[in-house]
Amino acid sequence: MRLVAWSAFAVCCLIFGVTILLVESNGGEVALLSIALVMIATAFVGVLIAVQRPNNWIGWLLIASGLAWNLSGLAQQYAIVSWLLGLWGPSAVLLVLATILFPDGRLPSSHWRPIVAIAALDSLLLVAGTQNLFAWAPKGLIGSAGGLLLASLLVSSVGALVLRFHRARGVERQQLKWVAFGFACLTVLFLATTALVKSPFGHGLFGDRVPADALPVPFAVGFAALPISIGIAILRHRLFDIDVLINRTLVYGALSAMLAATYFISILVFETLSSPLTAGSDVAVALSTLAVVALFQPLRRRIQGAVDRRFYRSRYDAARTLDAFSVRLRDEVDLEALRVSLLGAVDQTVHPIQADLWLRGRAS
Repeated sequence: MRLVAWSAFAVCCLIFGVTILLVESNGGEVALLSIALVMIATAFVGVLIAVQRPNNWIGWLLIASGLAWNLSGLAQQYAIVSWLLGLWGPSAVLLVLATILFPDGRLPSSHWRPIVAIAALDSLLLVAGTQNLFAWAPKGLIGSAGGLLLASLLVSSVGALVLRFHRARGVERQQLKWVAFGFACLTVLFLATTALVKSPFGHGLFGDRVPADALPVPFAVGFAALPISIGIAILRHRLFDIDVLINRTLVYGALSAMLAATYFISILVFETLSSPLTAGSDVAVALSTLAVVALFQPLRRRIQGAVDRRFYRSRYDAARTLDAFSVRLRDEVDLEALRVSLLGAVDQTVHPIQADLWLRGRAS
């Protein structure tokens, strides 16, 4: 099985190398290769899973997804193999199916068996829609039906993750958090990039021509988070604290968005106020930069507190309890009152079944 997995990955890399040469010779968009490179990484993650967990279907699905996508990319550049063009559809379906089977490689229950048949039908429709195999069907109808089925599979994958999360405990719940984090990174980065390119700020940054062909690059970066999170969750999730990672992402993501909004708004305000006196100078930019620097730490503390209160309430309450106990410890002189306070703090933070405090008496 190891030989099969590594051989498939070698073929995938070979196809990618040929595609790069064809893109350069044909003058194609090199940016589009970024997604193909991510699919190489997807196949590599699949190999790692298949080698260590050969009975888990997720590894083999990731390998097949990466191989199919790169075959589709080769077909876009090499007319002789144009019949492989539609393989991007099965590639996407296989990746979505891998998330439905996560983390043990099995369906959530027997009621989910029709999903496999729907995935096979969707793959056929996407290939047929790309190649126009059914002359009797109106143009675009087959592809549109395949797209709708793919969207329904994506919704089903989210539903499967939510269902498993509610049932899961311990290790499996931590694994599911990793995949949810990968989904969130993909969604946020894609939406943020699209909004930037389509917004007036995007036109200001990129000039009159908004480079829509630049979208695949940041999208590919976000897309890579999904297979990587799957690999970490299955193979090495205990090496990293996913709760800390999610906490930092929420805090610094919200902080970055608020600082960026403050920066752009303050530039507009300062330019409006200072334009009669400092026409054409960079005073507005300098003042906006100073405002952002001054707001960084206060905003970070407020956002951290809000995130802890909303998503990590038990940890937030425990920290507040310990802070209150530290203040009382500094001022308390009565030993019995201190004992009661200490046991109360332990009960509120650790929630033990029973707690006792033993104090050694003074030597006579």
